[in-house]
Amino acid sequence: MDLYKAVLLGVLFSAVSAGVLDEYAKTEGARIMSILKREYSVGTVLECAIKCNAETAFTCRSFIYIEKDQECLTIPANTKTEHVLRRTSTALYEKKVYLMECVNGIGMDYRGTKSKTKSGKTCQRWASKYPHNPNMTPSTHPNADLESNFCRNPDGDSKGPWCYTRDPETRWETCNVQDCSVSAGVLDEYAKTEGARIMSILKREYSVGTVLECAIKCNAETAFTCRSFIYIEKDQECLTIPANTKTEHVLRRTSTALYEKKVYLMECVNGIGMDYRGTKSKTKSGKTCQRWASKYPHNPNMTPSTHPNADLESNFCRNPDGDSKGPWCYTRDPETRWETCNVQDCSASKPPTVVELTCSTGDGVAYRGTVAVTTSGKACQAWAAQTPQKHNRTPDNYPSNGLDLNYCRNPDNERMPWCYTTDPETRWEYCKVPSCGDVPGPASKPPTVVEELTCSTGDGVAYRGTVAVTTSGKACQAWAAQTPQKHNRTPDNYPSNGLDLNYCRNPDNERMPWCYTTDPETRWEYCKVPSCGDVPGPASKPPTVVELTCSTGDGVAYRGTVAVTTSGKACQAWAAQTPQKHNRTPDNYPSNGLDLNYCRNPDNERMPWCYTTDPETRWEYCKVPSCGDVPGPGSVMSSHGQSYHCYADDTQLLFSSPPPF
Repeated sequence: MDLYKAVLLGVLFSAVSAGVLDEYAKTEGARIMSILKREYSVGTVLECAIKCNAETAFTCRSFIYIEKDQECLTIPANTKTEHVLRRTSTALYEKKVYLMECVNGIGMDYRGTKSKTKSGKTCQRWASKYPHNPNMTPSTHPNADLESNFCRNPDGDSKGPWCYTRDPETRWETCNVQDCSVSAGVLDEYAKTEGARIMSILKREYSVGTVLECAIKCNAETAFTCRSFIYIEKDQECLTIPANTKTEHVLRRTSTALYEKKVYLMECVNGIGMDYRGTKSKTKSGKTCQRWASKYPHNPNMTPSTHPNADLESNFCRNPDGDSKGPWCYTRDPETRWETCNVQDCSASKPPTVVELTCSTGDGVAYRGTVAVTTSGKACQAWAAQTPQKHNRTPDNYPSNGLDLNYCRNPDNERMPWCYTTDPETRWEYCKVPSCGDVPGPASKPPTVVEELTCSTGDGVAYRGTVAVTTSGKACQAWAAQTPQKHNRTPDNYPSNGLDLNYCRNPDNERMPWCYTTDPETRWEYCKVPSCGDVPGPASKPPTVVELTCSTGDGVAYRGTVAVTTSGKACQAWAAQTPQKHNRTPDNYPSNGLDLNYCRNPDNERMPWCYTTDPETRWEYCKVPSCGDVPGPGSVMSSHGQSYHCYADDTQLLFSSPPPF
């Protein structure tokens, strides 16, 4: 009987917990900062999800699971309100219901962040009594998520989510929230790259509230064929663009996210390829394609005007008329009017034969060797992985480019092979692969994947010595073993990180080599491995930060007390979330001096700025005093007979007395 009860309880528990994780969206290698949180020690990610669902201290919208430490943090915030920080050893799980910016039915379960009505009025906080004294508050409707000023539908209004407004003349108004049945799957059509943007002369700018609204703008664009869009959360700005990363160079900017339509990234065809939107522009015999809008050397029957939905904007191979042989083009050869193109079939089990070299010729497009480290010594990220670098150069999108494991390749015609790196701070770098002119025949020794060091430099990623004991003297557990510590840092998951036997290693960019221990009470510890002597260890003194009450350059070091914008608007406190909701908070930017409401430059704008207390103006630049020309180290500045000495400390300029500016 007891056995029967145990089995029954086990089945019931499985039924309850099954699907719990399906309620969450997972982001590997990410975390968010929050003052309000609860910490738990758990054995699995499922236990952490159950803790979040059962949280009573606050409404849990996300949790962070640190597998390495078996640590669980439940959090009331998510990425819609807080800045995302990169950390390879963590995983962020967010409740999907709080990420959705659309409604099902009348939207009683809507938990998005829209805070303006359909006429553009700013919503009043539900807990506030000004300018309107509300009937519905967090205390009267505790389960309706009335914690801020976001649009909600606590009373089941048939018109959907609404809010009390900050306009004294308008007590309440409905909000224009997108219907999920219309927007379902919209963002799934796009490949996202955080911290990236592309430059395009041709673009359209829109003011939007969410990334979903931006995607809908791109899909509905009439000025051109929209292939990608840029969403800037800080400015709530949307840029629709006719180009993508296959035709334009990628620029780095931390405050933006680039979304590209997947259909325009694929270089293969489904069926006869009427939906092919790749960039192949040569026929199967090697002839260059004529632009579809051109009348020379051939006067075409099919043009952008006759087939407006066929993407005939350039000279790329297309199939506007459903030719059974697949994509084709008019050619620039006067003797050949048109010819089919040799585009790979997406469903083909075997890609076309490519000359595969273990050494590099020219730009290294045909290189298929096993070098998996960059010129600066950083380990390469697997092409199929999306952490720490999220990208679209995947084996599925580039099936013929040999994107195996994490080997250096050149899928997009760069000047030499390259790879995304496992360093969150370095998106990609070139690789130094052997040149075919320097390599003997096939019987020669294959290239070394990593310069294997028996001493440690920097963070010790390249260390391949045989130390197998931690700093406290505990024996290391073998990386391939799962007892006593269960983990995912295995040789199979990290094939290029030298996880041999139980030797100390640094597969995940910690500050120094480490290992799991054989002590059941201690999950992991750092190791003391010999230093090569040429690079300071992690304990070296960090550079002193310059704090100035006047501005030099872009004003990143400015720590003065100006708190008004160039147009005279008062600055909002950085720790506040009204009237502007944002993620440039003191917690997220702890080293940027975000004190009170003083003008600062935490994100490398061209000068100090601040969010404003005017609900209609999100942010503006500030006019802060300039330091002028600061003399070099060791010089003496004089003003009104007083001398002020300055000196250098760790290459940063410091003042021994306040400078007389």
